[in-house]
Amino acid sequence: MNILVIGGAGYIGSVVVERLIKNHKIVVLDDLSTGFKELVHKDAKFVLGTMLDQKLVENIIKENSIELVICLAAKIVVPESVAKPLEYYETNIHGIINVVQALKNTNCKNIIFSSSAAVYGVPKSVPIREDDIKDPCNPYGRSKLACEWVITDAAKVCDINYAIFRFFNVAGASSSNDYGMMKKKPSLLISCINDCFINNKVFNIYGNQYNTIDKTALRDYVHVSDLASAHELAIEMLKQNKSGIFNLGSGTGYTVKQVYDTAVAVLNQKPNFVYQPNRPGDPDKLLTDYSRANKVLGWKPTHSLTEMIVDDFNFRNKHCK
Repeated sequence: MNILVIGGAGYIGSVVVERLIKNHKIVVLDDLSTGFKELVHKDAKFVLGTMLDQKLVENIIKENSIELVICLAAKIVVPESVAKPLEYYETNIHGIINVVQALKNTNCKNIIFSSSAAVYGVPKSVPIREDDIKDPCNPYGRSKLACEWVITDAAKVCDINYAIFRFFNVAGASSSNDYGMMKKKPSLLISCINDCFINNKVFNIYGNQYNTIDKTALRDYVHVSDLASAHELAIEMLKQNKSGIFNLGSGTGYTVKQVYDTAVAVLNQKPNFVYQPNRPGDPDKLLTDYSRANKVLGWKPTHSLTEMIVDDFNFRNKHCK
């Protein structure tokens, strides 16, 4: 297929492009506000720009005979979303409206959208299933849920097929060690841990008063390469004119302290951390049920927590010093 990847110069986007470019022609659209030109695959066509420019998106689709748009571009930092809600609503919601409008205007029929486990807010029970209550507790999560509504409502009247992926906590890097979390100040847990190891900094654990085995928050982690494989499988579903919303996680929970202790052990590091206060609104546990993705797409995670830690460390040690 001819595929447009919006956000293909970012962390997840670059790994997805590396996976798909073996069998598809890829155009990457990215404004490089949080992405990196060096993460754009050498065999992909690169366009500097934003999904906020609807005409640009339409022109790319027309000029490259795009059959599928993968949207991985978004503002994603929860505390920043609380401080700057209008920026998050403008970029995330207005952006996806533009993308869907461009699909409609160009008769492009397929979209894969990266949503988030943040749409669930504080879950009533775990593991979380796709049909559970959506009650996001910050502007980031609310913006992602609104984007889902835009896509699913438009699909009913615009003949669009969609795969919406609700990511849990992403980690790791590509097996080639060429694509991964490039940010100097990452917000994802495992990258933050490795950043502290590499730069000899103290690691902050936010909260030790949660209702878990060691009182630190429990989360579900998934390797970025497993997310890339889900995109590959979703393409086959879309070819059959089918749609769906899917949780993507490992189904296995680890507390922050367990992740940190594992990283210390497998990387042979000296512990250096302090506890900080619990962050308001953080749930005790977030754990996914990915059985729908397994049943419909044939997807399951294949990478361990150790692989997530080691792959991320090797990438950051090479690229981010």
